[in-house]
Amino acid sequence: MSTESEPIIDGKPLSELKVVDLRNELEKLGLPKAGNKKELYDRLKEHLLKEQTSGTTESTQQEVVNPMVAQYLATQQAALAATQRSETSEETKQEEPIEANTTEPSQQTEEITSEIFDQSNETESAIDQTAKMTDVEMQESVKTNGDAEKSETNVEKMDDSGPNPYENDETYKMLVSKKLNARVSQALVDLMKACNVTTEDFDERAVEMLAGFSQDQGLYIVKELKDSGLYGVQNKPQYFMSVMRNFKDRVRQLGSAPSMNIPLVPGPEVEDIKSIIDRTGYQLEVTVGQRKYHCPPDHTGGEPAGSGHEIYIGQIPRDVYEDKLIPLFEPLGKIWDLRIMMDPINGKSRGYAFLIYIDKEHAAEAAKKFNDYEIQPGKHLKVNVSVANTRLFIGNIPKSKSKEEILEELKKNAVLEGVVDVIIYSSPDGGESRKNRGFCFVDFVDHKSASDAKRRISMGKVRPWNNDLVVDWAEQQEEPDEETMNQVKVLYVKNLKEAVTEEKLKEIFAPHGEIDRVKKVKDYAFVHYKERDSAIKAIDALNNTEVEGIAIEIALAKPQAENKQKKKFGGPSSMRGMFGAGGGGGKRGLRGSFGEPFGVPPRGGRGRHRNAVILKKANRGQQQSHYSLRKLFIA
Repeated sequence: MSTESEPIIDGKPLSELKVVDLRNELEKLGLPKAGNKKELYDRLKEHLLKEQTSGTTESTQQEVVNPMVAQYLATQQAALAATQRSETSEETKQEEPIEANTTEPSQQTEEITSEIFDQSNETESAIDQTAKMTDVEMQESVKTNGDAEKSETNVEKMDDSGPNPYENDETYKMLVSKKLNARVSQALVDLMKACNVTTEDFDERAVEMLAGFSQDQGLYIVKELKDSGLYGVQNKPQYFMSVMRNFKDRVRQLGSAPSMNIPLVPGPEVEDIKSIIDRTGYQLEVTVGQRKYHCPPDHTGGEPAGSGHEIYIGQIPRDVYEDKLIPLFEPLGKIWDLRIMMDPINGKSRGYAFLIYIDKEHAAEAAKKFNDYEIQPGKHLKVNVSVANTRLFIGNIPKSKSKEEILEELKKNAVLEGVVDVIIYSSPDGGESRKNRGFCFVDFVDHKSASDAKRRISMGKVRPWNNDLVVDWAEQQEEPDEETMNQVKVLYVKNLKEAVTEEKLKEIFAPHGEIDRVKKVKDYAFVHYKERDSAIKAIDALNNTEVEGIAIEIALAKPQAENKQKKKFGGPSSMRGMFGAGGGGGKRGLRGSFGEPFGVPPRGGRGRHRNAVILKKANRGQQQSHYSLRKLFIA
């Protein structure tokens, strides 16, 4: 390297200065002092070489607008001239440790550069800890050696070692005019050309947000997006904004260096998922919150209707995606869609997914086959059939209203859509003034309708009978499978007046078959037959008949799992139909165990005790139709 390209500061080559010295020199010149050692070196070197070419000290000082620069150059010019005269030919042949414009650096140069950066690491970290930066700059955390090397390596990869190929590119000019860093602008143009991204996709809002990051962070964001290929991203403008917002949140939580050590766009290898998409003909839709594999190409019907088609897949290793799950589950039956829930902060999946089969029989088979399946050594899946919650608990309704009146009132409300049915628990001995117990359960056509209704009722937009309603998700009781229900010999009978005794019930039900026993609890009872056929005959003959002037309702009792109080049912709530809809508790298993309705959380202030009483009654009422397996099948 020639001596003309290596400025001298106080008798030392510029490359031998420490980070703190570089920043001090930049401060004297009134130049920005933020950045890593290489950026500081390049900035100071560029400025000094530019000033050297202007000629004498006097002419240089005349051109410099900043008086601090003029004073600085005057003091340094003599030292520069003396050093240049005394340099030997051997010194002239020495390579510069840091050479920004070298297109093909030797191995020796790379080693020296790495050594210099490593030695400056400790000093740079201490300065970074005390330096003040705004949220927009997303301040750098203290770096470990590995973090520093990675960050600086990323910068070197994106470095301009030659002419800017986009210098005359209109998109590049536009980006720079929007105050976006030149190197980040160049990287962004690369991304646009490689991934077919337009300026409408990466719009002005996205450019403005990207410009708010530091150069290293901006280069990291663009590189991660480019490496992902944006495969499966449908709404690019929304996706870019979401990715950058989540990265900003990540930096606030973890710091800059750790945040850039985590994948920004998590997922399987692009080639692996591409091969699956090419083979199956399905589509992939990627957002920051989920990865959705859907749209079977040869399916002519609509989305599978009714419950039982969806399975919950839990305890998924965080590095397992569609490329592993699809080959595992597709042999059992045709898949409607698979949704893997993602965590944009930690750059991994949330560890659970939902898969819908077109035929519900395949869902049940998958739950049996893959529950506790070892997908990786020591990693076992949790798989069960998931049922969408379409039922709301609504409290604080007038007790004088019948089922028909409640249903009519809710259906005529324009704010509520999709109301299908109402379930009430009456008081047989209450007379006309007590047709219900102050609460009901409302069934909706689908989960989204129920979620919308819950949100609107909570906001006070629905006030039937001028009452402020209490609303929450009703628990989805575990539905026994068909094989279990085919063994049930017990009837659940409700709407019984206090005067109806167990002996009276035996007289009523005995003509239809031999009875094992009868158990009455307040206004409901369980009738145990010896044979299942007898129970079926009794339902056909006695359902909706009057006992003591009140119509009774009869159905087969639904068994509960024996361990319902010992083990919580796994799995977070499904997100289907919930994005942008508010509410929660979309699936069975979010709170409590089987047989424990979600109920209403007690509210502060007036009415809290009243709501707690309503909830207690609701809990008791909804559990009535479920009976333990041990009691059902006792000999």
